[in-house]
Amino acid sequence: MSAIFVFNTFRVELSTVLRRRSGLVALLVSAIVGVIAVVAMGATQNMATSGSVTVQGADLSQMVTVSGPDAAAWALRIRHFFVLPMLLLLATAGALAGELADHTMRERLVRAVPRWLVLLVKLCALWALSALSLIATFVPAIVGGTVRFGVDGPWQDLLLAFVASAFSDLGVIALGLLLATLFRGAAGVVVGGLMVLLADFALRMLLTFLGYVGLQEPAALIPFLPGSALACWQGMDHGWSMQPFLALGVFVSLCLGFALVRFQRMDIP
Repeated sequence: MSAIFVFNTFRVELSTVLRRRSGLVALLVSAIVGVIAVVAMGATQNMATSGSVTVQGADLSQMVTVSGPDAAAWALRIRHFFVLPMLLLLATAGALAGELADHTMRERLVRAVPRWLVLLVKLCALWALSALSLIATFVPAIVGGTVRFGVDGPWQDLLLAFVASAFSDLGVIALGLLLATLFRGAAGVVVGGLMVLLADFALRMLLTFLGYVGLQEPAALIPFLPGSALACWQGMDHGWSMQPFLALGVFVSLCLGFALVRFQRMDIP
């Protein structure tokens, strides 16, 4: 199988992903998030300069740094707060579960294309959508932020966080592909993905509470949970560490491995 065939297959798949409503909405929402972050930082700056807002006795101006890179960092935080994870799950559901439901997948496999290649191409196309959505968030946030608030700020951590976000998105996509082999419908994938993320969040909160009351052994499991791995981009806030990226690598490998096994064995109606 030639590289040209693989590239053309990827190009067609990417075009299909971007034409779907889920892909268009993901890009549009990503751009809106960038704009919202600049507006929110402007409103925060106005409140801070007025001196009328205090938090726990401290002036707001002493707690918030205002700059172009900080505005982009705000946009990234908003993006990851269930906004893009949900939209990426929806796009992943359309790419695989949707084609299984409307029998499009059967037509693809008639051409004797290996199933592992079908899954790989979809993964790459969805990851490309993730990269475009990150650019769509970054550009308005950094342009609007630097014009209004200046260029000083944590540029290195910001750029590392956006790169790390691409790998975090890969984890969400891998989870979505696995769920798409289990639920042949977009609703099942999205709801299932959100339930997994919410259950993981609840478990991490429980383990954190156990750590507070002195049970350190259960709390030691927190860095190895999927939610901690998917939050690898938060190194810009807490300091960079290899632990979340290693956990993310394991999580992605397991999801894709199980998805491939399931996809290879399932009957395609």
